[in-house]
Amino acid sequence: MSNYIITIKKKAAKKVMRNISLSDILPPGFQESVLTLEAQIIRDDAYSIIQSALLGGYVNLLWDKAVSLSNTLLIESNTNITAISGKGAVLKNSVNKPMMRNRTLRFSDNNSIIDRNIVIDGGIWNGNSAGQTVKGTSQFGFANLFSWYGVENLTLKNHKMYTPKVYAQHAINVVNGHISDFVVDVGTNPAINMDGVHWDGWCKNCSIKDGNIRSYDDGIGINADDLLNVSTSEAKGFFPVSANGPVENIVIENIVFNDSLFGIRLLSGQSKISNIIIKNISGITKNYSIIVDNYWQNPNGLDKPGKGNIENITVESVTTTVPSSSVAFPINRAKIVLSCSIKDLTMTGVTPTGTNLPILEKLSQSSDGQYTYSYDNVKLNGNPV
Repeated sequence: MSNYIITIKKKAAKKVMRNISLSDILPPGFQESVLTLEAQIIRDDAYSIIQSALLGGYVNLLWDKAVSLSNTLLIESNTNITAISGKGAVLKNSVNKPMMRNRTLRFSDNNSIIDRNIVIDGGIWNGNSAGQTVKGTSQFGFANLFSWYGVENLTLKNHKMYTPKVYAQHAINVVNGHISDFVVDVGTNPAINMDGVHWDGWCKNCSIKDGNIRSYDDGIGINADDLLNVSTSEAKGFFPVSANGPVENIVIENIVFNDSLFGIRLLSGQSKISNIIIKNISGITKNYSIIVDNYWQNPNGLDKPGKGNIENITVESVTTTVPSSSVAFPINRAKIVLSCSIKDLTMTGVTPTGTNLPILEKLSQSSDGQYTYSYDNVKLNGNPV
């Protein structure tokens, strides 16, 4: 009789979503923090307990407490965080790191992404900017509220982001990322580099909708190439040069700028930015409302310097006011600023600034004269520019 060896392959068990609420896992007598803008009160730290609950992903986490955090929460695939009204988190003093970040860093190439399916719905997220001592480190990057570096299917909605030390959200290599129904507020005593929300290098098929932004730098950034490794960056060494890359298919819609220092920036040296729709932009920006740029004042500061590589941009309905009163950083004082090479830019429904400042400023070259810009099929309110 012949001998047969039978191999039985076991089918991997399907992972089941876990349902957890903070009120069930935090200890009795836990003292909640107060998350109010510029009047936060930092009480009990919940970092270790929450991080343990998030480990492994596949979790529906009901965030029903106001907590402080002493370290960055690392978010894995298939994580849904739902915060009830008035609850969320504040960074403790001197954390100097992001509040939340995806676990597996992938700075370039959409196909390399590991972390998927992350949702944050609701919450007050307070960066306690005044309590952070540096803007970033080479080990942990910028001290943002949210840092997303390699995520597919990312949703943030119905939330408030207060006083980040640097960005409210910084995103690189995100596919299908959407942020909506949100507030960014840097408070009444901000410092430069306190940005709003970004979809930067390698981001694709993303949106920013229905937001109210008070920033003290760019309220919205679409930065294909950036100054990630400029000598003055406190996070120099954290980001590889490959984190700079193409950005495509981004929608920015229904944004109110609440006295922001700057509005929307599209930034490119070499990497392409394409297929961007910007519409229904209102409120007040102290300098430009929109700039399409190669960082004209110091273009070689970019990780990938060049004359800009931007095409197929549609702008509809920009009704912002740009005050003529003096500001701390008086640069690009027009509603729309063009300062890089651009192909196919159509702008309609762009109203005057409401002051004596111009509606459009178009530069022919960078400040050092190294880069001369080309403009191909650029129109403002139906007229070539």
